[in-house]
Parts: sequence; structure tokens; C-alpha cells
Amino acid sequence: MSIVTAVAVVTVIGLLGAAILVVAAHFMHVEEDPRVGEVLGVLPGANCGACGYPTCREKAIAVFQGRADVRMCLPYMRERAESTSNLIIEYAPNAILLLSPEDTVLEYNKQAMSMLGIRGRSAQGRPVADYLEGGLPHLAQDAPTDALCRVAGRENQVRLSAVRMPGGDAIVLLRDVTREEQSRSEFEKMRAETLRMAQAAADRQIHMVQEVARQLGETAGETKAALLRMERAMRQGGGDK
Repeated sequence: MSIVTAVAVVTVIGLLGAAILVVAAHFMHVEEDPRVGEVLGVLPGANCGACGYPTCREKAIAVFQGRADVRMCLPYMRERAESTSNLIIEYAPNAILLLSPEDTVLEYNKQAMSMLGIRGRSAQGRPVADYLEGGLPHLAQDAPTDALCRVAGRENQVRLSAVRMPGGDAIVLLRDVTREEQSRSEFEKMRAETLRMAQAAADRQIHMVQEVARQLGETAGETKAALLRMERAMRQGGGDK
């Protein structure tokens, strides 16, 4: 048998085998429920096997059939936790900064951009002292710090709460207390003025009492002197008789 004939025979056998496989696949194909694909789209596709299934597709099929819980997937839950944390940071009412061990800005949320006058990602890598007068107060590791600061280049006063994490990074929360501090300052001024007016009124009262006492003392002295003169006059008049 020539080489050409052998090649032809092998080719024919291969084509017949392929045809048989195609026909078998057509008749033996089982339509997969599209909801399995939806579940598979939720899973990260890591095929890590941590859930007990060798692939994410088998995990998705098990979830669809009610034999598994989609939450029993470490990569999925990690992504979900990170996504939730990002949402919390993004929509938190206070400004949040993440600083490096050298106190340069790493990350921040929209509230921080508005409060500190940051545009886009321009603050990344810049020292926090560019945005807070005097920079950060000393932060002891794992010990929260609370302080009153002023925004650099602005009149805004902020209440700073910060903590230094084990890796050296710092998380900083900023709350605008400008109105509160203005109200407190006005209250302190009003209280000081009230105390001053009360002290002035008390001083006037004391002065009036002292003046009345002085006048009463003078009147008593004059009365006593008049009585003494009258007594001497009466004695002298009695002696003349």
C-alpha cells in the first residue's frame, strides 16, 4: 500500500468519525436553561474550586437546581464586600480620605472632593497638608484621634477623626462644622456679654448700697453731734439757773 493510499484511508476514517460525532452531538444535545447562564454571569469565573465544585459552570448548574447557594463562593463574596464597601464610602455623608504612611492622599470620596476643593484625581499622591492646614495631628497606631482643623485656603472648619492602621495607612473622616463653630462662637460672645452686663449691674448695686450706707453713716454722725450739742446746751442752761 502506497503512502498516498494510507493517507487517504486515514483521512476518510477521520471524516467519518467527525461526521458520527456531529450527528451524535445533534441527537444527544440537551438544551441548557438560560437561567444557568444568568447565574454563571454572577459568579467570578475563577474556577478556584473553593466552593466544592471544579468549575463555576457546575456551580451555576447546582445553584439553578437548588443544590447550592451562590453566596457560598469566596471570590463572589469578596467582590460583593468590596463593592458594598465602595458604595458606603462613595455615598457616606462625611468626607473620607485614605492616606499613605507618609500622609499623602491615596483615595477619597465625592464628599472630600467637594469639601476640600479637589478636582478629579488631582489629589492623589499629594500631601494632605495641601488640603488641611498644618496637616494631620500625630496619630498613634490603632488609637483614634479627634481634632478641629481648618481647610487650607478656605474658612471652613472641620472635625477630623482619624486612625492609623497596622500597615501605616490612615483613614480620615472629615465633618464640616463651620456653622456649628460659628454658632458656638456667637453663643460664647453672647454669654460673655451677658456676664459682663450682669457684673456691671451687680457693681452698680454694690456701689448704691455703699453710697446709701455712707449717707446713712453721715446722717447718723450728724444726728449724734446735734444731740451732744443739745445736751451740753441743756446742761449749761440748767447751771445758769
